[in-house]
Amino acid sequence: MRFLVIRLCVLHVISSLAPARGGTTSSVLNLIEALRAENIACETASCDDELAPDAAIRCDPANHLFSRKSVFYTFAPSFGSWLRKHVCRYDLVHVHGLFSYFPIAGSRIARAAGVPVIVTPHGMVNHYGMRHKPLMKKISFCLFERSVLKGATVVHLTSGRETRDFGDLGLTVRTTEIPFAVTPIPAGNAESFFRRYPELRNKRIVAFMGRIDPIKNLESLIDALSLLAKRSDNVRLLICGSGTDDYRNVLKDRAERAGIGDRILWAGFVAGIERANALAAAHCFVLPSHSESFGMAAIEAVSAGIPCVLGKNVAVADDLVSAGFGVAVDPVGESLAAAIEQALTFADENFSVRAREYVERTYSATVIGAEFAALYREILRPPRTIW
Repeated sequence: MRFLVIRLCVLHVISSLAPARGGTTSSVLNLIEALRAENIACETASCDDELAPDAAIRCDPANHLFSRKSVFYTFAPSFGSWLRKHVCRYDLVHVHGLFSYFPIAGSRIARAAGVPVIVTPHGMVNHYGMRHKPLMKKISFCLFERSVLKGATVVHLTSGRETRDFGDLGLTVRTTEIPFAVTPIPAGNAESFFRRYPELRNKRIVAFMGRIDPIKNLESLIDALSLLAKRSDNVRLLICGSGTDDYRNVLKDRAERAGIGDRILWAGFVAGIERANALAAAHCFVLPSHSESFGMAAIEAVSAGIPCVLGKNVAVADDLVSAGFGVAVDPVGESLAAAIEQALTFADENFSVRAREYVERTYSATVIGAEFAALYREILRPPRTIW
């Protein structure tokens, strides 16, 4: 008897695919690329918020974009209407994030249609995340997120730290722990970076790349730079990322009061070759976050051959420290300053080679794609067939 197994088709639901949203967007796009290499068809459903009119994402028919009607919860009712009509096209719905209309509606509609759901919280129920706007989070969790998580076929977590935090919620639900795929940063051109920013030539550059947001704890990084400036006139801080003007001005005022405003370069959001060039010029990468459920930016920096200084609540900190590519500390000024001085001594002629090999071996799309493909196929066994 002859039969044909139909290719699996998965819908990834996420509130935004805008590059400025940082690691969450990158992790989902990397995962989709890895899954397609495993012959799994992937489509996305997302808000068109913050996407440029000519963004490549808009041109891909596999990306379904919906306009929001409210900033609160990224409410986009047209997504719910669309998914009710089309959900049965998909073998599985993979929901990314929480505390937003997209994961709530995506989960409910898929379950009502009998389609399995995987939920990746992206750190949104970690201890620190739940303490941010605690009253609203508690109310929302009781009304919506608890049922999203309890109704999941599997909850996907990305690190041991996130798994431990999730366990404290007391939910009886199957979980799995798989890191995200990370695309290594291509070799950059430091000279190109210095032509653009000549004031940083011959300086020891400490780089931060990520959202300019209070969770990233840039206040303590500025405090650390203030301490380092008393010991050396050669250290500069490169901050790459986007955020609100109000918060960025708060940070700039802090630096000016500490007398180090001229030692910080605010480069804005960087991507692609500009990101690679910046890392090629940097001597150390710092991620002092209060909490990170994964820490993709740190792994990308390691792939570029840069040692890392990490806050102890960055989920990948233990792994990178054990592998010899970073230092993890309590993210306060004095500790960060001492760790930066230590990390600046890490690099040797073999560091870049060892770092890139580690990232390829541990976080490559080939490795992670195979793990997710196996999970999807196990959930959907037996596969749909046609005769």
